[in-house]
Amino acid sequence: MNSKISNKNVQPNSIFREAIFKCAAQLCLPNPEEDKHSLLKVLKIAGTTLNSRLIHLYEIKSEKLDCICCWKKDYCQSDVGNILLLYMTEHLKDGTYSFNENGGSNFIKAEDLKDNDPSSYTSLKNAGYNTFISLPLWVDSHAKGILLIESPASDITKTSQDFILLVSYFISSFLWRKNTLDRLNFSNQHDSLTGLKNRNGFIAESSQGFALPLGVIYLDMNGLKAINDQFGHKQGDKCLIKLAHIIL
Repeated sequence: MNSKISNKNVQPNSIFREAIFKCAAQLCLPNPEEDKHSLLKVLKIAGTTLNSRLIHLYEIKSEKLDCICCWKKDYCQSDVGNILLLYMTEHLKDGTYSFNENGGSNFIKAEDLKDNDPSSYTSLKNAGYNTFISLPLWVDSHAKGILLIESPASDITKTSQDFILLVSYFISSFLWRKNTLDRLNFSNQHDSLTGLKNRNGFIAESSQGFALPLGVIYLDMNGLKAINDQFGHKQGDKCLIKLAHIIL
């Protein structure tokens, strides 16, 4: 499944330039609570510019995919899970997804499902879907997401290809910011060794109120100093981690 670029049907560069500025403006908003809403607007801008009917954004979590945002035109169906699975299976190695960082975008055709999954093939054809563009989203040299775009044509122009790549860079930056903020928030509210919530985590949770009745347990681990002195602090840390798992 290789990218195909055509010089036919070239749209004015000004259309893509304006769309890029709009996408950049949306993803540069400072309020993290508006991130998902901004991301949906970016997918809508990209889909409208490319004359696409749907765009799905998936976040890769180990061997799992999580659809974190989806844009579609009101009248179109959006069940494209099987076409995405066809693409992702090619990149599943040893239980995790692996991509070539220089691989670029790929075309996936509904015809590819005809023999192995005729039901999905018929469903896609009835919905008018023929071709999809997919490309991995890179964060710190790791594929952290997949952008899946329904394509109305079997090939795309060089300008469209450049536009899709720029949008993917913007979304990759969004994912990097999201992952960074998630890690910072977790570190701020959890003990780095055991993963248990710390004082900040307790305060954040208590601000939302607790269901009554409420109980508090105070624990002291006996013999920890002896373990540290005799076997070293690494073994003592393992004991604390095991205790934390028991509590959880």
